[in-house]
Amino acid sequence: YNYWQTSTGTEDKDEAEAIMRSKGLEVEWQDSPVFGRYMVTKYFVDTFEYDPYNDRNTMYASIADDYTWFETWPGLKDLPHWERPLKLNFGDGEVMTRAEKKFWNECYEENGIPIAWKKGDLAIICNYRTAHGRPAYELDKDERRDLAVILGETYTRQGELPGKF
Repeated sequence: YNYWQTSTGTEDKDEAEAIMRSKGLEVEWQDSPVFGRYMVTKYFVDTFEYDPYNDRNTMYASIADDYTWFETWPGLKDLPHWERPLKLNFGDGEVMTRAEKKFWNECYEENGIPIAWKKGDLAIICNYRTAHGRPAYELDKDERRDLAVILGETYTRQGELPGKF
């Protein structure tokens, strides 16, 4: 996904580790026959986030936070799951089973809002509210997609609020 040198802007392992820890990440180093020595980071956060615009808690974590997201990515799809970036686990560190991840993904698929695309359409999606949720799509050979990203204000995660489900 990203090498630790790219993510931290340094070649110094100690400095890179300090940068990641300053962002609230746990850090450990592992060895891989594919990548050599690499940095593994862990970030623990609430699954839900209070959305002040809708005054309710919304599901914030998504399957895009897991290695299964890369099953169609060239170069990553052929790696064994333990070599792929990102692993979505339970908050206590327990590993989610494939069945649990499948259920998680189905929740998105069954509750998402499909977009009935027509040529020339533009969709503006707030990832805060949708957690990158959108159905898959395929392009015909003569079609292309153009993506643009607009970044809004940054905010501090607060997690869910009681009584806001």
